Amino acid sequence: MKKLTGMIAASVCGSAAVMGGFAVTQGDAAHAASNCHAYGATSAAANRAIAAACAEVNAGVKYSWDGGHAATPGPSYGAVYDEDGQYFNDTHKIGLDCSGLVRYAWYEATGVDYGPYGTSHMQQELTSHNFTQLSSDTPTEPGDVVVYNGHTVIYLGDGLVVQAEGDLEGLNVASLSSETDSVIGVFRYTGNGGTPPPPTPTPPPSGGGKYYENVWMNAPSYRSTSLASRAGTLDSGQNYFYCQTKGQEVAAQGYNNDWWLKTDDDSGNSGVWVNAIYVSTGSNNGSIPGVPTCTGGGGSPTAKIYKNVWQSASSYSSPTSMRTVGVLNAGSNYFYCQTQGAELNASGYQNDWWLKTDDDSGNSNVWVNAIFVSGGSNNGQIPGIPAC
Repeated sequence: MKKLTGMIAASVCGSAAVMGGFAVTQGDAAHAASNCHAYGATSAAANRAIAAACAEVNAGVKYSWDGGHAATPGPSYGAVYDEDGQYFNDTHKIGLDCSGLVRYAWYEATGVDYGPYGTSHMQQELTSHNFTQLSSDTPTEPGDVVVYNGHTVIYLGDGLVVQAEGDLEGLNVASLSSETDSVIGVFRYTGNGGTPPPPTPTPPPSGGGKYYENVWMNAPSYRSTSLASRAGTLDSGQNYFYCQTKGQEVAAQGYNNDWWLKTDDDSGNSGVWVNAIYVSTGSNNGSIPGVPTCTGGGGSPTAKIYKNVWQSASSYSSPTSMRTVGVLNAGSNYFYCQTQGAELNASGYQNDWWLKTDDDSGNSNVWVNAIFVSGGSNNGQIPGIPAC
């Protein structure tokens, strides 16, 4: 479940937070994720559960409403949260919500899955899977599961909990007293420890260098890492990508990102680019985990292909920036690849194709407009130079 943001503790008595009769020592208001561990002695199974939950926190796993409630425990795509004046669309985000985190942590600890149920069913599911509801005079221990009316956490000790708090707060360690909802119960694992599942091996890239990711909505494809040259559409769903690189920042669907992924789209175009906004596991201006960085800058070939430059040409930092950085002298020069960008008008010609090269001013991987390369035509690419 999701708890509302900005809640302040209301049930604090002296230096202890009172939870429906359970008094625990209160620690600092919040701890860094590096302090996510058991505070005090507990069972081996509880230690494993805490380690599993803390691993998700430290790995930066995202909060996702209804995440962790798929058929198999672990991070999964979420759902739309539209309650209590808050709206978050987590359908394209892989992560965990509060009960999903608890489910996954205890599955990793014992190998037993009590099912894809939310907080409202937690009491029944825990007590039917080797958890005992504690009486009000039983001291809490690290690893105990605290179930509130709308939220679930794992107690660490020292007044701290590890939790999946919300879309804004993420997965974190916080003071137990920061939760104001009423306590349904505190539950302790009393089974035989179970058998933790074996580590999940990291699968090799499928399809010979193709890395599959979910695209959460139909995405426009482009012939370069900019919005200058629309190519087609990549349909939503599982799609493969070859590599990723930085390019023009794009703002769309309430997100922004300057990372682009190379793929083949559903309009029949090969080697085109889709912005990372449309890939489920991304974040604002963040790369997509598991997809390698393109070599040679934007996946450009490393082969040098020589062409004649018929007059000295200005070089630019990118095919869209129009910021000059140096000069490429006339004569035979090598190029790596070409892509479309901003249209340039010069010497009586115009062209929106740009070639990547190293100029004669000492700059590497800069861009020269096709106007200055023999063999081109107005707004036409240069024959024999591959696309970037």
